[in-house]
Amino acid sequence: MNAARRELTQLLHAAATEAAAIGMRLAAQTDWQYPSAVALRAHAVEYRSRLSYYLRRGRAEHLAWRLSCHAKLCTRELASLEPVFAQAAVVAWQLRAGVRRAAGAGSRRRGIEVDRGRALRALFATG
Repeated sequence: MNAARRELTQLLHAAATEAAAIGMRLAAQTDWQYPSAVALRAHAVEYRSRLSYYLRRGRAEHLAWRLSCHAKLCTRELASLEPVFAQAAVVAWQLRAGVRRAAGAGSRRRGIEVDRGRALRALFATG
């Protein structure tokens, strides 16, 4: 899970860096997409700096959904950001699934042990 978290951090850093470069270029051209580049950079920096908050239970799916929405908004001059945000969304979904899978495995294991104990007591019960 730490490797996926590091990968997500690196992807968000790459998105922020590239959005800043695109924003500088668009500002020089006074392009109408400049505010979008600034907003995407701000979102990437926010997600990266507070990643532990966004990966908490119940929030990880919102982060993945937001990242996929950001990827869809990358048009025209921002198109080079689309694969970075899309990959970050995939990693966030994987992290969400890993957390849920790890939480569910422990509760099922305890349930099996209880059932096994009941079965053994019933099997060897003396009248």
